[in-house]
Amino acid sequence: MPPFAKLLSPAEIDRTEEASAAAARDLVGSLLQALVPLATEVPLSLDLGAELAETTPRTLQRWLAEEGTGWRQIVDRARFEACERLILDPPLTLTEISAKLGYSDQAHFTRAFHRWTGEAPSAHCRRRKS
Repeated sequence: MPPFAKLLSPAEIDRTEEASAAAARDLVGSLLQALVPLATEVPLSLDLGAELAETTPRTLQRWLAEEGTGWRQIVDRARFEACERLILDPPLTLTEISAKLGYSDQAHFTRAFHRWTGEAPSAHCRRRKS
């Protein structure tokens, strides 16, 4: 409940809470929208995320925690969405995709991909391309 709840009617409190939830969805959605294209260009650091959100890294962490997520989850989702786009690009190998996403080793990419989808990248690629 907002700290100023005693000054608001129950209907106003509901609208305030709904607006807060919508703003948080907008924050996560806006971050993802900005991060997905950057995932293949630059390292996705907390400082970058804070800069995109026009806040400090600690405040961004707090905002994300209030929404039940964290920076790592946001980065994972951005990398996965970027990966999905790259998988559909036939000339790229898994090694090239993992390098574009900032993984130093294809094995690290494979573990992350398995964590995201529950399947190996090669199986996912075959399924997506068919």
